[in-house]
Amino acid sequence: GDYGRADWSINYSFVDAEFDDPFTATSPNHPFADDDGEIEVEKGDRIPGVPQNLLKLVAGFTVTPQLVLGGEIVHISGQHLRGDEANLLAETSDYTVASLRGEYKVNEFLSVIAKVQNLFDTEYETFGLLGEPDEILGPAFDDPRFFGPGPERGVWVGVRVNPGN
Repeated sequence: GDYGRADWSINYSFVDAEFDDPFTATSPNHPFADDDGEIEVEKGDRIPGVPQNLLKLVAGFTVTPQLVLGGEIVHISGQHLRGDEANLLAETSDYTVASLRGEYKVNEFLSVIAKVQNLFDTEYETFGLLGEPDEILGPAFDDPRFFGPGPERGVWVGVRVNPGN
């Protein structure tokens, strides 16, 4: 939508990604796996790696014809770790990340742009999986959970050139 010099959007996704049938999954690094390295997946267990909820709020404001400022907030719910198809372990945590952006149009051909990603330097995991820690990190490590960290705060400044038609 828009109102005067402001514009915004709200996007929400609900993904109900579940297994339709029970089955036995091979997951040798799962702490609850049987002696054969298998876990029992039930009908209705959520598919790992797929967050159920995603909410994105985006807003912009035209300060002057040359200057546009905006930002976005993204919220993503937790997800089960790959290798935990039976949903026996805790999910990754929900997370919310805010970003800001700006553009100053010097003329019809040249703009200066800036972006701050992860404004509040939120620490979060984007996914998780089960693996063999002793093979990667050595025998002192026994936690089979590996997490992919989200990016830290980042700041970009650049130039956009529009050569015209």
